[in-house]
Amino acid sequence: MLDSAYSIRKKQNGLTLIELVVSIVVLSIIVMVVSQYIESSVESYRKTKNNVSALSKLRLLDERLSKEIRRTRYTAAFDIATFTSTSYEFTDVDGISVTYSYSGNTLSIDYDNPVVSSPISNQLTAFTFNYYQADGITAAGSIADIKFVEWVMTLSENGVNYSLTNRVMLRGVL
Repeated sequence: MLDSAYSIRKKQNGLTLIELVVSIVVLSIIVMVVSQYIESSVESYRKTKNNVSALSKLRLLDERLSKEIRRTRYTAAFDIATFTSTSYEFTDVDGISVTYSYSGNTLSIDYDNPVVSSPISNQLTAFTFNYYQADGITAAGSIADIKFVEWVMTLSENGVNYSLTNRVMLRGVL
């Protein structure tokens, strides 16, 4: 009797159909959970990479504007030729005429010596210059009143808009 029970068990060398189905279902659930975790991690990485890229572009553009606009030459007043919402033209402390202008989605810079004209960003969806007096009130159209230059810009990357506002005080060089 023991021999026949042993021989029956010996013939079962695999999984039953129920064990196989349960194993496949459990494994499928584990794979689904892990794949969703990996997918969300990859998507988070992609979004973070895009944010860092766009914010780096904004930061570099802002630093360039800050450094150059602070160099507006001061004699009896600041040496500003044009100051509109889309253009700012000035002579810097080295006597070089510098013009920032915004048109379409491009912010460009022009120098007169040496003559250079180049776009510095073509991803802007909005850009404006604002001008302020020393007390923070909007400059009323007189170059002599301008003590601060502010810009507001919006950069678009992969369908997401990133905005930045900065105001710099013009430095008088006597």
